[in-house]
Amino acid sequence: MELEYLKDFIVMAEYEDLFEASERLYVTPSSLSRHLRSIEDEVNVELFERASRKMKLNRYGEIFLDYARQMVQMDEACRKHLHNEQERMGNVLHVASLGMTKEDAISEALRKFMKQYPEYQVRVHEEDTFKNWDQLYRMESSFAFVMEHERSHVGVERLCFGSDMLAAALHREHPLAARQVLTAHALREESLLLFEKRSYMYQISMSIFDKERVKPRVAATAFRGENLLNLAARKMGIALLMREFAEKHIAEHENEALVVLPIEPELRLEVNLVYRSGGEKNRRAIERAFLECMQEAATHFDKGKG
Repeated sequence: MELEYLKDFIVMAEYEDLFEASERLYVTPSSLSRHLRSIEDEVNVELFERASRKMKLNRYGEIFLDYARQMVQMDEACRKHLHNEQERMGNVLHVASLGMTKEDAISEALRKFMKQYPEYQVRVHEEDTFKNWDQLYRMESSFAFVMEHERSHVGVERLCFGSDMLAAALHREHPLAARQVLTAHALREESLLLFEKRSYMYQISMSIFDKERVKPRVAATAFRGENLLNLAARKMGIALLMREFAEKHIAEHENEALVVLPIEPELRLEVNLVYRSGGEKNRRAIERAFLECMQEAATHFDKGKG
């Protein structure tokens, strides 16, 4: 039985929606449906009650879910054990990264380290800020790139790789596109396109409405900024995301249908590399080398060279 299909099954059981689950897994709905059918064919029983795109576990599915989780957990435990052994040998470094802002600066810093130290292996895990913090505190990653509106986390050191601000991307034919800036009150009746509910970006986006005591209308959520921009280009609503990412994506794809407007009051986020403080004497050689390289990259950025 394909292990990846089991992971797909677990996600489908959680979301109970074919399109939402397929987006989370970065596969097409048809591919996900085919993977689930493959599992059902192998166990020779249907595991879901199907109604359009909705898929809810039936009794057989509930039984199978427990075993699927155990199989995935055993695989993860085995891989983690092997990874820990590699790390004990000192040649592997795990870094939690971001994919929605300052991509060029982060990628260039990582590239320079790997070029300078070809004997080391760097495994980059691209996730949401919340998950990156979790990886750092659980010691699954030695370093994590995160976005911070306020420096509320303690017990860590930081290297700043710049900042970005929350902005709105909307179709240039939208009535609000002619404005210079947008506010929570201007957006209160609009269909909003936000990052998925459990993400840091969703929390940050909602905070501008909470402060003004405005209840927004969320039309859709997505896991990737590209999807939000595609929905906005189709006049499905107004996407809230980081300004630099939105402008870069629009320029690269020559998407002249969209405009990006600032939001007031301005909500600016730092992009920081964070790592646990107080462990200088116990850092591995690879961690010391990485930290030195990142400090140089952050210094160059501050001077306008990076």
